[in-house]
Amino acid sequence: MFVVVLLLLLWPLVEIAVFLQVVAWIGVLNALALMVAISLCGAWLVKRQGIGTLARMRTELDQGRIPTGPMTDGGLLAAAGFLLLVPGFVTDVVGLALLVPAVRGGVRRRLGRRFTVRTARVRRGRTPDYLDVEEARRRDRDGWSDPPELMP
Repeated sequence: MFVVVLLLLLWPLVEIAVFLQVVAWIGVLNALALMVAISLCGAWLVKRQGIGTLARMRTELDQGRIPTGPMTDGGLLAAAGFLLLVPGFVTDVVGLALLVPAVRGGVRRRLGRRFTVRTARVRRGRTPDYLDVEEARRRDRDGWSDPPELMP
């Protein structure tokens, strides 16, 4: 929580400092024109890549697979579009980086590792039940003595 608050306080300061440095290099009007141009080009790129992502999503659905990759790419493209529309050069750099497919793939893999649900299959009686491994780890770490509950 502390990190989020710190980022929310520091981000505008960093954006202002970078903007003032760019103004010192190229002037006020040129800096504003550059920000508008980056936003317009970024919106066009997000739209173009978003259409391709929707096509990949439809293809995976037609093949009977869950389109987790294209769905994550769509979310990352939406984040890129938001960052490109927010005024500031730092947000533009992060937004443009998210438009690069290799960068999106790395972020997608990292998010996948972060949000993977881990379960273990346990046989008990006639029907299989599922054991929540993360819950068992938390209980072990926190020193709980009762066994983890089986999820139906």
